This record gives sequence, C-alpha cells and structure tokens, in this order.
Amino acid sequence: MARRYKYSGTDPYAGSVIGANAAVPERAPEVPQRESRPLTEREKKIIKKRRRYLTPRKDPLVGEAPTINLLGFIFLTLVSAVLVYSAVSFLHLKYEYTTAERELSKSESELSVLATENDNREKIVYSNIDLEEIRKTAMEKFGMAYPDSSQIIKYNRTDAGYVRQYSEVTADNSDDVFNILMRGLAAK
Repeated sequence: MARRYKYSGTDPYAGSVIGANAAVPERAPEVPQRESRPLTEREKKIIKKRRRYLTPRKDPLVGEAPTINLLGFIFLTLVSAVLVYSAVSFLHLKYEYTTAERELSKSESELSVLATENDNREKIVYSNIDLEEIRKTAMEKFGMAYPDSSQIIKYNRTDAGYVRQYSEVTADNSDDVFNILMRGLAAK
C-alpha cells in the first residue's frame, strides 16, 4: 500500500520526501570579478575570427528589393494589358457561346413540339380519308372498274436497279386519274 503524506501548515514541502531531503540555498554566491589583463596578439585574432562568425550578416537571398528600369516597367505594363484583354475577350466569347447554346436548346425544344403537332395533324388528316368512299365515287361517278385479267400485263424484271424507258409517255396530265378523283372529291 502506498504511503500517504499529510499536508500541514503553510510549507508545501512539510511532511513530504522533498521537504525532508531538499536543501535550498537562500542566495547564490557571488561570482568573483575577473581581473583584466592586456590581450595578446594571438587572443585578439581568435576574438576577431569569432566575432566575424557571430555577427549577424545579411542574407544574400533576403536583400534589398530589386529595382526595375523604365523599359522593364513598360514591358510589364504591356504584358499585363494583353493578359487582361485576353481574359476579357475569353469571358465575352464564353458568354456568347453559352447564349448561343441556350438559344439552340430552345430552338430544338420548339422544333420537337412543332414536329409532334405536325405528326398529330397528319394523323388527323389521314384518319379522315375514307378509302371506301373514294372507291365508291370512282366506280359510280366516273365509271371506273377493276381491271380484267386481259388488261393485266406481267413481266419479269432482270435488273433490280432500274427500268429503261424507250419512248416518251404522252399523256395529258390534266385528265389523269388522280386529278379526276381530286376534282370529284372537291366537288362534294
């Protein structure tokens, strides 16, 4: 078991191990003054060398601020002006680019909306066309009929790429079947 020391009175070391064994001098003894004598040449050289090493010197890296002549100042001013102009021009071009990009995205979204509307209107137009009504009008009003087997001419194509035409087709385009049908539908 550890030994406990009691504190008693105003002396903090009373009753402790330190207080019992410690000897604290009241005052430090005075150091006697050294007698001065003249220095020899050798001692003077040694002191001079020591002073040279102990005296604070100027750091060669931390010296006076370098000065600049007029040409250097003009050159730095011109370089700074070119840099500022380049930075401002770059920011202006970037602004124009982002503005054009925004307008392009607006136009693309508008195009998408218009294409959807166009597709919807096209579906409405094609859904209103009644092919049976067109067939009925063509057969009754214009006397058209389905072709007989004698009117159908079949041929085998040898070239899959194109058809050769040996003579001009001379037909009056004003009286072709499509125009007749369209006039008949418009009259309704």
